[in-house]
Amino acid sequence: MIGGMKSEKPVHVILDGSSGLSAGEAALIGAGIAAVSALLAAILTAWLNHLWEAEREDKREHGASRKARAERITGQLSGLYGPLRLLTAQSAALAKKLRQGKPNSSEWYLLGHLPEVVKDRKDRAIVEQLMQINGEVEKRVLSEAGLLRTGDVPASFIAFLGHYRQLKVAFDLAKEDQDLPETVEEFETYPREFDQHVREAYDQLHAERKELERESG
Repeated sequence: MIGGMKSEKPVHVILDGSSGLSAGEAALIGAGIAAVSALLAAILTAWLNHLWEAEREDKREHGASRKARAERITGQLSGLYGPLRLLTAQSAALAKKLRQGKPNSSEWYLLGHLPEVVKDRKDRAIVEQLMQINGEVEKRVLSEAGLLRTGDVPASFIAFLGHYRQLKVAFDLAKEDQDLPETVEEFETYPREFDQHVREAYDQLHAERKELERESG
C-alpha cells in the first residue's frame, strides 16, 4: 500500500465458460468464431447456389429434351402414322365392300380371285381404287421410314410391302388376260397386323405427346 492506498491488481473479466480469459483474449476468440462462421456461411451459400444452378440447368435440359421429343412425335404423326391411319382405314372399307356378297366372304382374298374380279365392272373399279390407295401407303412407308416409332421395321410392314407388290403385278397381268405368276403363300392375303400396328403406334404416340404437353404445361 502506497500513500494509504491499496495496490490494485490487474482486472480480469471473467466470462461464462471462458475459464478466466481476459477481455482481449475473448475478443480474439469471438472474432475468430465470427470469421469461421462467415466462411462457413459463404461456403454454404456457394454450395446452395451451385445446387440451384444445377437444378435450373437440369430443368432447362429436361425441358429442351421434352420439346425435342414432342417435335419428333409431331413429325411421326404428321409424316407417317397419321396418313397411314387414314389410308389403311380407306383400304379396309374398300376391301370390306369388295367382299360383300362373296361366298365365304370372311376367307375370301383378292389374289385368289383376280380373273373373275377384273371381268366384273363393279369389282374391278373397287380394286382400282384399292390399288391406288395401297400404292400411296407403299410410297409413304418407303419415303418416311425414318419416322418409324422404334426405328426398326416391323414385320407387318414387310408383309404389307410384299403383298402389295405381288398383288400389283398379278392385277396388271389379269387386266391383260395374261397368265398369273405363282404367288408366295406368305404374301397371298393382306396382313391385317399392319393396320393394327399403325393404329397402336398412332395412339401411343398421340398419348405420349399429350403427356409431354401436360408436363410442359
